[in-house]
Amino acid sequence: MGFTEERLLNLVREMGVKTGKLGPGDDCDCIEIAETSLCVNVDGFAAKEVMMDFMDLSDVGWRGVIASLSDLVAKGCVPRGSGYSVYANDIESALQLSRGALEAVSEYSLTFLGADTNRGNESIDAFSLGTCSNPIPIDGAEEGDLVVIPKGCWGCVKACLEGIAGDEERAHCKRPRIPKGLAEALVKYRKFIRASTDSSDSLAVSLWKLAKASNKAIELHVLPSNLDEKYVLYSGEEYLPVLVVDREGLELVKEIDGMVIGRVREGPAKVTLYGREVKPLGWEWF
Repeated sequence: MGFTEERLLNLVREMGVKTGKLGPGDDCDCIEIAETSLCVNVDGFAAKEVMMDFMDLSDVGWRGVIASLSDLVAKGCVPRGSGYSVYANDIESALQLSRGALEAVSEYSLTFLGADTNRGNESIDAFSLGTCSNPIPIDGAEEGDLVVIPKGCWGCVKACLEGIAGDEERAHCKRPRIPKGLAEALVKYRKFIRASTDSSDSLAVSLWKLAKASNKAIELHVLPSNLDEKYVLYSGEEYLPVLVVDREGLELVKEIDGMVIGRVREGPAKVTLYGREVKPLGWEWF
């Protein structure tokens, strides 16, 4: 979590507004309805901040929906529907943003929940709804737990930005994808998952969020890519969950084609790689 988000969360706390089951600072929040939880997330960005030279506005629309869905999946929620609001200065740009968003809605068999249009520089805000019987908190890590991530394009965005990307990295940057069945796997093995968060600001930031929330240390012993560690740790926008899993939960690791990258140790909160402290650096708007 960056400085900007922390300031906004402080405002929420100061004003004392009612919050949901997970509370401020998590990837989404939930309200209990009958015997389940309805979980909601909103995400968005301006096209000029995320669009690379091999992308078009439909890719930005796609990415907006994926960014919103990934936060739900990280909490063990099954996404049910998405809607969006687009800003544009002409009808063609609005249609391109919408086409990409709707393609993502269709790809993941979601219910389309409506849209809005506004005049302004090309941007998208996407909101998504999901259901979950037992949302995964951001705290809850215990000494000896495993730090697990699913297979994915870790470090790809930074590689694209710095011009060293291959076809796999460019494909991810253009149209990032959440593995189908990932949400259902997290539900299936929920009893083994202690804590989770989405990796969008960077893997380093996500790990620090988990460490601070539980006041535990995280020791990394391997990274999930052949790219240099500066790409893997500080890229962001993987749109995949970072999980803290009980040692008995190795079946989950297999099911999601995952990788154990570290362990949880007693606090104070910190993140280390090969004994060196990892800095909590990542995406920051301001």
